[in-house]
Amino acid sequence: MFALLLNQILVSYFLEVDGYDPKVKLEIFQYFGTFSRAMLSMFEITLGNWVPVARLLLDGVNEWFMVFSLLHKVSMGFAVIAVINGIFIQETFKVAACDDTLMLLQEQRAEQVLHAKMCGLFEAADRSGDGGVDLAEFRTIMLKPHVRTWLAAQQLDASDADKLFELLDKAGDEVTVTDFIKGVGRLKGSARSVDLLTMERRQGHIQKDMVELHKHLCSIERHLASGHSQSLAGGICQVNSLDKMKPSREETACTTCSLLQIPEERAILADEFFSSAI
Repeated sequence: MFALLLNQILVSYFLEVDGYDPKVKLEIFQYFGTFSRAMLSMFEITLGNWVPVARLLLDGVNEWFMVFSLLHKVSMGFAVIAVINGIFIQETFKVAACDDTLMLLQEQRAEQVLHAKMCGLFEAADRSGDGGVDLAEFRTIMLKPHVRTWLAAQQLDASDADKLFELLDKAGDEVTVTDFIKGVGRLKGSARSVDLLTMERRQGHIQKDMVELHKHLCSIERHLASGHSQSLAGGICQVNSLDKMKPSREETACTTCSLLQIPEERAILADEFFSSAI
């Protein structure tokens, strides 16, 4: 549409009008003399070098073509073509990211870069040169602000040197270069999905064990409660049997009286025996 518009305007109001420079007319005809030439010129303005055509229209025809050239470049060149190029580039990167070979090369390159950086840091921390970094050497290197900032840029929190050394240490007293590199690679960045899944599974096992332990304790508590109730009931039954075997007050009084009466009867019988004998 723009090609047809420019072709009609320039042919009708410039090329067919006398009084203009023939050289300029020839150049204008080469760019916009026919519809096909105008179409090619618009593709050149949109996708290629737009400055020579804009300068020709500005200097040879009219300065108002500057407004047309700028508006066309801003609207079509930036708002449309740049967006389309960005979409194509983004899709190209997505396809490249799915390629197994490229993924492998990127991971290997990242591991090599991390290995080189951590080896440099380990050599700077190992002042004794014995191939190991103890807690004192680690604290010394971590006191430097630029080292902590550099580790933060590597997605590794180094605010607590003792805690970081404890997480890196496996031998108990010092960290070797292998443990240092593996530990940094494991600790850098945010929590990974595999770590969260492992923690979730372990928490599930612990929760299951706690439920089983609670059930076991409840059964023990019920068993103890039932045994206590049985022993209490047995004690009550024994007390009741003893109460039944215990004589009443009347029986006790009668027995006492009978016991008191026995010596008197014996005394009477004895007196009668001795009187008859005499």
